[in-house]
Formats: sequence, structure tokens, C-alpha cells
Amino acid sequence: MKLHVSDICIGEFHITQAILKPDGMLLPGEEYSFHVTGLPDGAEINKTNGAAPVYAVTKARDSERPGFRKSPVLLDKILKYYGCGPEVYVRFSNPVNDSNGVLVRTRVRNLNTNKVTEYYIAPVGNELYVGHDMCSGAFAFENGAIYEVEFAFMDASGNLSEWTEKIRFSKPVKQTSHDTE
Repeated sequence: MKLHVSDICIGEFHITQAILKPDGMLLPGEEYSFHVTGLPDGAEINKTNGAAPVYAVTKARDSERPGFRKSPVLLDKILKYYGCGPEVYVRFSNPVNDSNGVLVRTRVRNLNTNKVTEYYIAPVGNELYVGHDMCSGAFAFENGAIYEVEFAFMDASGNLSEWTEKIRFSKPVKQTSHDTE
């Protein structure tokens, strides 16, 4: 069965994502492995222990969207300097309940330039980290710019919640000792 690219998110810090959708129904209880062809020169797919990624289809059908406990809020800002470059994150609460886990479609708009960047991030426990580490990531912030972020939550079955209200923030400018792990 072929997979089609239904969405591409290009990060501002050297990472690109693709959301894939099968061209037919997957069979409950079966496992599928990915075999990707036609990638541009230099592009590669992340592998686990040298093997292609595998996706298992559960027997139960999940059509329920992720539920919100409450709206996300800005918790704090993280700025750490390393030899290769800074780690820059704005940390938000993760208000979603879903038994299968979620990916968070994160939309950041630079209000100074009106540039929008969208990217799927994985929650870290009950928190969402928007930004980049010292070498790569989704969002690069400019000094002095004001941003708005909105979140949508997608579970493993592709059920997507509605966008939340926008939250304004600015780039962290003061080094923190906060540990992001």
C-alpha cells in the first residue's frame, strides 16, 4: 500500500517533517513497515537500529479527538548557551488528555514580519517546548520580535482537535539555569 504526503512542515533550524497518509484502509491488528523511494539527494529517513520505521494498527477504531483539560499557558522561557550555539525554548503547559499520545501541530507567527512557521512537536510530559536546541529544531526566534503561538493536537489515529486561542510571547533574552530534561 502506498503512502502519500498529506502535509510538510519545514522547520527554521534544519529539520523537515512529512505527514503520510495511506492510499487505502489499513487492516486492524497488522504491522506495516515504511519503504521510502524518490527522496532528493542528501535526504534520509530516521531509522531505528538501522531498520525502517514500523507502524502497528490497533484493533479498536479510534475516532475520538484529543480532549482538553484547560487551555495551554506560557510557563517560562529557557535560554542556555553552549559551545555550538544556544538552546532557546518557550515552555507551555500541555492541557491534553489522550490515551494514545499526541503530536502537537504548533503554529508560530512572527507579528513583526507576519511569517508563519508550522511544525509538529511531541509533548514532554505535561509541557510543550517551542523553539530549538543548539543544533536543530523547528522555531528560530528573532531578537525584539513578538510572536503568537496556537496549538492543535493530533492523536495516533489522526484525530485533530481544534486550534486553541493564540498566546503572545517574545524570544528569551536572559540565560536561565532551567533544566529542559
